[in-house]
Amino acid sequence: FEYVDVLEAVVDYTRLPSATQRPFVMLELGAGFGFWTLTAHAALRQLLPAAKYEYVLAEVDTHKLPVLHIILNHNRVSLRNATIIHAAVGDRDEKEGVLQNGNPGFYAVHPCDPQHADFAPRPCETKGYLVPRDQRNHSRSIRNGQGVPADVVSLPTLLKNFSRVDLIDMDILGSEWPL
Repeated sequence: FEYVDVLEAVVDYTRLPSATQRPFVMLELGAGFGFWTLTAHAALRQLLPAAKYEYVLAEVDTHKLPVLHIILNHNRVSLRNATIIHAAVGDRDEKEGVLQNGNPGFYAVHPCDPQHADFAPRPCETKGYLVPRDQRNHSRSIRNGQGVPADVVSLPTLLKNFSRVDLIDMDILGSEWPL
């Protein structure tokens, strides 16, 4: 279904009378390696080669971010028009509000604060993250291979710069429901 949604969004955009005046805007939340952005970009270039675009890709896995930059570059996606954000998408904005487990590519992201402790209490307790943010010792956790902290960014924050969005692809590890 995602192929249909992505391609349908691009086709709908190209049929708009304003398509040459405004950019195609897409957010890929939980971007991984940007597969759906690249799919949309390829379709957009096929149907309307001169179209403007703006992409926002949010990814919490630090190991994917350098590769994501390379992949976008190799696929001729201008990084002037693609914003890559190292963050988890959630129900609030918080600096270092989640902890990604230390395994590259392993999807264990824990919202480690007293407000969300019921989601993953053991990993957060073990890593010492069920304490106020200003009392957390991130450098110790990183040195011990216990995880990498990342910011949490809310959907309203991601959308605030856009008057119209053509597509949001969201694969954020079960955090879709609270949003």
